[in-house]
Amino acid sequence: MTPPLPTGAPPEAGQPAPNYPAGPPSGPSGPGPSYPSGPPSSLYSTDGPAGTGPAGLPAGSAPGDGAVGAPRPAFSEVALGGVLLLVCLGLHIGAMFPPYPGLPASPVVSSSWEIAVYVCLEIGWALAALLVLSRTSVRGGAALGAGLGAVELGLLAVDIANGFQVSNGSEAGAWLALAGLGFGAAGVLVTASTVPMGAPQAPRGRSALLMLLATFAVVLAYLPSWDKWTAVAPSLKVSNSVTEGNAFAQPAVVMAAVLVTVIGFAFVAVLGSVWYPVTVGVWATAGAVIAIASQLISAVFQLSEAVPSTAFGVSATQARSVGLKISTSLTGWWEADVAATVLLALLALSSALNARKTSAAGAVELPGPSGNGSAGSPHDDWPASHHWPGS
Repeated sequence: MTPPLPTGAPPEAGQPAPNYPAGPPSGPSGPGPSYPSGPPSSLYSTDGPAGTGPAGLPAGSAPGDGAVGAPRPAFSEVALGGVLLLVCLGLHIGAMFPPYPGLPASPVVSSSWEIAVYVCLEIGWALAALLVLSRTSVRGGAALGAGLGAVELGLLAVDIANGFQVSNGSEAGAWLALAGLGFGAAGVLVTASTVPMGAPQAPRGRSALLMLLATFAVVLAYLPSWDKWTAVAPSLKVSNSVTEGNAFAQPAVVMAAVLVTVIGFAFVAVLGSVWYPVTVGVWATAGAVIAIASQLISAVFQLSEAVPSTAFGVSATQARSVGLKISTSLTGWWEADVAATVLLALLALSSALNARKTSAAGAVELPGPSGNGSAGSPHDDWPASHHWPGS
């Protein structure tokens, strides 16, 4: 029998290392328990078979979220994508100063409601660039930019289409913003190529269903009229009101651009509700929500804009003679869209928090180091006095 080795001492030639027997003890022939020839590895570490992580999930994945939680890429890998996103942000800021499509064409900075739109979009692109360049969440930044850009494409198409309705479409502001969107799309693609982004899977649970319902509620409430103009002539004791903004009452090319907007939003939100890992889908949905929120917020600022009396078929001179007063308000469709958008945002946030909790609860706890400094194993409780014959 081989005497036990002191803890930490290397085995001599022909002598097995302690705790890991070279084979079964001597005894009667016949079937008996099998003994490992070396310390287990794949079952008790994060390094499973090639390309897998704990519990057989994809490499670097976390249980629950199903996320591909790969190590953060080096800054050099994400620098190009982040710089492209910053260029996108800069072009959006620059687009606020040249003439922008409208009647008449004027810079974005001259109108409070247009400023509100661009500030919302710029906040979204700035956040995407920050997430990428700080490497806080590289794939989150890519997903945020993708969701934001998919909806902004439709919004810019509406502005450019309206520009062609009243002029030759030469206003530089919208084209600068469109160039910025192109750089943003390039930044998203470059960034997404540096990290695993996941893929859609079959919807699970009520959360995905509720997000789908909220998405379609946002789309349905976006299309009808949001603005209501009311004209009152006290001297004549008459009043009238009109609603504006119905997508289907616009010229065909503008209506098509509005449909591109809502289709882009629905595509992002629906895909985001079934994306795996969940957090990537939530970031994409957040980008789409920011873009829609820019329209909801700008509608509030539009209440302060003066409405010409010609909207009611009355000249300015006639309006003054009868003391015509025009007031503006928002319809119930705007309120419904606000409610649906907030609900979608809350559902997405709840989905992300639940995914984090599930991931934390299902995390594999690795064994601590054993007495001899090696990785722990389920055989560490074998008595050191059990000496197995050498080979």
